[in-house]
Amino acid sequence: MTPEERLYGAIGSNPRGPVSWRVISQRQTIGQDERGNIVDGMQIFVETSDGVTFSVFVPMARYNVDEVKKIIQQRVDLISAVGGLHGSSTGG
Repeated sequence: MTPEERLYGAIGSNPRGPVSWRVISQRQTIGQDERGNIVDGMQIFVETSDGVTFSVFVPMARYNVDEVKKIIQQRVDLISAVGGLHGSSTGG
């Protein structure tokens, strides 16, 4: 698992098809980068077309349109994949 996947979530697949998303707000704050250092960054709040809301922290060094889109899409893919999970219990 890459440092980015540990920080932002692994890429998953959505069995229900594509999910759209939009940024609903953002604020400047402090958080941790991939190495655990305290850094300035942006907390970005997102809503998906499935009605799920979440946030991601992006260090200022990585705060650009392309990187933010990539980070958000990875999280959306993971959330969609987890939302599509199913299973059964054998008891126990």
